[in-house]
Amino acid sequence: MSNDTIFKLSGLAHAPYAVFDMGKYKLPHDYEAWYSFKDFEAHGSNYWGVYSVCENDENMFFASVRCSAIPGDREFRDEDYYKHFLYDKERREGYYIKDKILDDISGGPGFWPRWIFDGYYVTAVEWYDLSEEIKAGGYELSDAAKAQFATFDYGTNPVLIMCKMKE
Repeated sequence: MSNDTIFKLSGLAHAPYAVFDMGKYKLPHDYEAWYSFKDFEAHGSNYWGVYSVCENDENMFFASVRCSAIPGDREFRDEDYYKHFLYDKERREGYYIKDKILDDISGGPGFWPRWIFDGYYVTAVEWYDLSEEIKAGGYELSDAAKAQFATFDYGTNPVLIMCKMKE
């Protein structure tokens, strides 16, 4: 979790491409799980690691996660464990994004890009993570989407959410 460098690979050669300065949020060596699991459990929740990075020409999208569970926490709410940041390459500034990217058009779940390709931001969501919200009427679905969701079960592959990038 304390890794802080993205390398650019070309054949056998590699060179640093991006380095994250986690500052006070970088997990200290003495708290790493392999060094002292007891200290990791006690203190790891105070530190964060970047687990996902994707980029386009203008921005880098970072997703971070707490290094360990909050002691005594049994709910594991996403907002307590996951944070999302956008880095504007031209301005050389980063921004904390409180609620991911919201679907304010069709009312679907907020998402954060896991992949960028062919002019789209893409993420994957497990069907069962959406099912309760859908049953409760939390999202406005087309009739075709309602019919499709009615056939889903726990064996269903993840649902891909795609958002077209601005041209």
